[in-house]
Amino acid sequence: DSVAAKAVNTQLEAVIKKSSLIAEKHQNSKFVGDSYNLIGIARLYKGDFINAIETFKYVNSEATQDFQKHEAMVHLMRAYLEAGDESTALRVAEVLKELPLNKKNERDFYLIKAQIHQIKKEYALSTAILEEALPLMKKSEQKARVHFAAGQMYEKLNDTRNASRHYKAVL
Repeated sequence: DSVAAKAVNTQLEAVIKKSSLIAEKHQNSKFVGDSYNLIGIARLYKGDFINAIETFKYVNSEATQDFQKHEAMVHLMRAYLEAGDESTALRVAEVLKELPLNKKNERDFYLIKAQIHQIKKEYALSTAILEEALPLMKKSEQKARVHFAAGQMYEKLNDTRNASRHYKAVL
């Protein structure tokens, strides 16, 4: 949210500045794709969606390592979602689902895709996608939040058994 982003704006600027140094001084480094991904994520958190999208597109076209390209595409999908362009985010998802993603990128892909369908009020599809994401997550506060969201959507679908199962998992 924009209020929280303003509170950490100086830290986000520091991330952009330091990550830019890696890209400038070490063009042949295997970490250049990672540094550009960090720049894009910082821009995304700042609410600078246009520049975040451009950064992720650049990483996807220029990175040397596949996992960096895949991470950029996952974040690109999120940037389009945050910018309010769900249809383009779903087009990126169609490309991503054909790629061999690592565990982290696959988890993030499922979570963002579920969020897209939740926003579109497609709760059955969203919960099915969340069921795929949950085994990829470690026990954490984030996993508890995902269980709670799944419980809420199952409740909207009048599936109290699955809703109860997810609410219990929050504990």
